[in-house]
Formats: sequence, C-alpha cells, structure tokens
Amino acid sequence: PKDPNAMYTIVIRAEVSNADGKKIGAAYGSASSLIWSSKQGRYIARANDVDKSFNSTLKIALKRAIVAACRQTTPSGELFTEDINEGGYTQTDAE
Repeated sequence: PKDPNAMYTIVIRAEVSNADGKKIGAAYGSASSLIWSSKQGRYIARANDVDKSFNSTLKIALKRAIVAACRQTTPSGELFTEDINEGGYTQTDAE
C-alpha cells in the first residue's frame, strides 16, 4: 500500500516436513501493519517508511508462522513457556 496509514494484516502458513518430505504439520502466523502506541494513545504504522513497514509486517508474520509450526510439530513446546515469571528462572526451576 502507498498510504502509510493503511491497515492490513498479512497471514502466512508454514508447513513442516520430515526428512522424507512428508508433511507432518502446519500453522499460521499473522501480523498487522499498525501497532498500538500507548505513548500516543492510538494505532501507528510499524515504521515511518511504507516499504519498511510492509517488510517488517511480513517478517513478523513469517516468524510467528514458523515458531507456531515448530512448537506444534516438535516436542519443543514442552521446553518453553510463554508465561514466565517476572523474576526469571532460578537453578531450581531449571532442574
């Protein structure tokens, strides 16, 4: 889009295949071109330049799709959590 204030959402589907090429899973990731600015109290473009905003939105959607596909098709979901303590991990937590 040429309009820096245009709102759009990019949705990407990532597929995961095993070593034999057989598809074992897939997931979607998405990102919006506008982000909430609590400082300004409104939605603003991801970047000042239209091309940079589009590229950032595309990369974020791709990253989210890849992470979601990996977490759903591998046992890595057991190793990581999205809700962590503000205080961080201790040695006891790691064990």
